[in-house]
Amino acid sequence: QAAQSPQAAQSPQAAQSPQAAQSPQAVQSQQTAESPQLARIEQIDQNPRTAQAQQAAQNQLAVQSQATAQKKAQSPAPGTSATIRAQQSDRIELALLKTEPVKPVVSEYVQRYIRSAEQGNPKAQLSLGYMYETGQQVSMNKTKAALWYRRAAEAGEIQAMLSLGLLFERGEGVAEDLTEAAYWYKKAANSGNADAQQIIGYMYEKGEGITRDEAEAARWYEKAALQGKVTAQNNLGRLYQLGNGVNQDTDQAIFWYRQAAEQGNEAAQNNLDKIAP
Repeated sequence: QAAQSPQAAQSPQAAQSPQAAQSPQAVQSQQTAESPQLARIEQIDQNPRTAQAQQAAQNQLAVQSQATAQKKAQSPAPGTSATIRAQQSDRIELALLKTEPVKPVVSEYVQRYIRSAEQGNPKAQLSLGYMYETGQQVSMNKTKAALWYRRAAEAGEIQAMLSLGLLFERGEGVAEDLTEAAYWYKKAANSGNADAQQIIGYMYEKGEGITRDEAEAARWYEKAALQGKVTAQNNLGRLYQLGNGVNQDTDQAIFWYRQAAEQGNEAAQNNLDKIAP
């Protein structure tokens, strides 16, 4: 009876207090196997630059070799003023080559995505945003990633909403803005995305970018927990144990801790060991 007392086992100050709520963003980064983005990484990695791009590079080398040979054949005799001018010209040209940035080659594979995205294809916009965010097939550019994610999100792509929320939360490619992050997380959560549901639940619990509301936190945690999200299960168990945002219920706390612990969540197992008989 003492172990289950609200004043002892379930008090935040007591020895049997549950661990603090886990951040879904941190856990999500550790569980990349669950991320729908991972499939896109593997898919993109399996698409090398096209044979056309490789052939173009070989053709360019051949043209450069031919131009060098012609230049040597037309070189003036040593010691003449024409030779000196030619040497000065070569030095200037070499200096320009050293200072002028080399433009990266954009493969036909990427160009197809760009054309499709510019024509309004939401899935192409999402994929292009992901390429720019991660540097897959293109030079990394978080600003362009945010631009394409926004276009895809506005067209209803749920994963783009989640990804755009993460950029706003981290201040990558855009100014850090937790209110804007919460806006996109909530849109994704309302569309049924479990990752977004547990993140918005955490933001409600902590009052990050949104007015603190533990009842709303519990509601969103439960939606994500029912979809198997381990962080939401642990955090929901904690709310039930403490009676925050829900009626205090040790049985419900044990149930959700056990769900998370069975998936290998260490915090949930520790919480469960403190209150389970």
